Amino acid sequence: MKKLATLVMALIISGFAFGQDRQQRGSQKNPEESAKFYTEKLTKELNLSSEQQKQIYDLTLERSKKAKDRTPMQRGKVNKDNIEQLRAERKAHQDKLESILTAEQLKTWKAARESAMKKRGATMKRRSEMNTDADSLKMQKHKRKENNTVNSKK
Repeated sequence: MKKLATLVMALIISGFAFGQDRQQRGSQKNPEESAKFYTEKLTKELNLSSEQQKQIYDLTLERSKKAKDRTPMQRGKVNKDNIEQLRAERKAHQDKLESILTAEQLKTWKAARESAMKKRGATMKRRSEMNTDADSLKMQKHKRKENNTVNSKK
């Protein structure tokens, strides 16, 4: 009986731990923290000058504030006009960022970005495959359930 009680307590505690982790991951940084984080990241990757750091911080802060100002409804709404607007904003941000960087920094930044895109693509592909596998398992279960229902009626 003690072992069972200990096991139940361990499961409850681990459930709380995972729940807190999920909440923390979901919380977003404020625009200032986001801009600071991105500026520090680029400074490490590209060895930015202090002037470049200030320009990139200001640029990223502006973009982060725009994103934060979008209401949750707007963030969840996906339509062609909205997508085009977001693409235009991203392109403008990218152009400004590229104008701040030197040719060598730009080359390094583009290579890092391409690597991240490939990595993200591989992750998305694995997720897609996992979802496909899960869907096919659901279909198999559903078919078995239907067959069992038909057989039990006979």
